[in-house]
Amino acid sequence: MDHLVDMATGCLRCTYCQSELTEEYSVNSSAGGALNDTRSLMARFNDQIEPIYALLRKVEDIRLSADILEPEPTDYKPTRSVHLISKM
Repeated sequence: MDHLVDMATGCLRCTYCQSELTEEYSVNSSAGGALNDTRSLMARFNDQIEPIYALLRKVEDIRLSADILEPEPTDYKPTRSVHLISKM
């Protein structure tokens, strides 16, 4: 953060081009271009992620058997095409 703040002016500066950083204005805001509030963005995110949380709550008590979690290794038998490629 100490690289972004211009101590002389108190402004935030881009470390690449040294231009002043400004907050983006929302085009879709009902207040006609008011700044996006962090809380409203977090609320929107939580609303969008809620279906995923609901699915996770449904499956959180499912216990998988050891056969599924740690299957026995199987022997790999190369196909004929693998032999042809390796001989070239």
